Amino acid sequence: MSEGVPEENIPPEAPVEFEPVPESTVQLESPPVQVPDIIDLNNLINEQQVLVQRESDLKIFFNDTLISVPVSIFKPKLIEWATLRFPIMFPIWSVNVAVPDVCSDGVTRGLVPYIEHCIGMKLDELMTVLQAKFIDINVNYTYQNSRFSVVVLKV
Repeated sequence: MSEGVPEENIPPEAPVEFEPVPESTVQLESPPVQVPDIIDLNNLINEQQVLVQRESDLKIFFNDTLISVPVSIFKPKLIEWATLRFPIMFPIWSVNVAVPDVCSDGVTRGLVPYIEHCIGMKLDELMTVLQAKFIDINVNYTYQNSRFSVVVLKV
């Protein structure tokens, strides 16, 4: 027996009666939401233009921060690399790249092909351009997930 109200003072509960519901009105799950299967031309054009702009911005970013910059821009990272006694594959430049589900030309690409598509050259060509700025230092690249890095190795 619990404390509080003695059991003999609790009125008996009235029996609960259930009315049967006709089976035709019983819904166990909500109906699926119908999404119209249409494409709006204006939205499609806008979406494609956004992708073109993102690709153009990435090309400009690579050019302005990596390709056309003086080699002195890398000097602080190179000094850090020397201070650490030249570890292998030391990153001197990195960027996170958000690869879209589909590119402006309708093609699905991974990180490296997407970067190549945007900058208009193969990454091997880009490394050749960068390598010309360094003597006794090998230049290469690495990537993982969305992170792309230019790395250096001691010859």
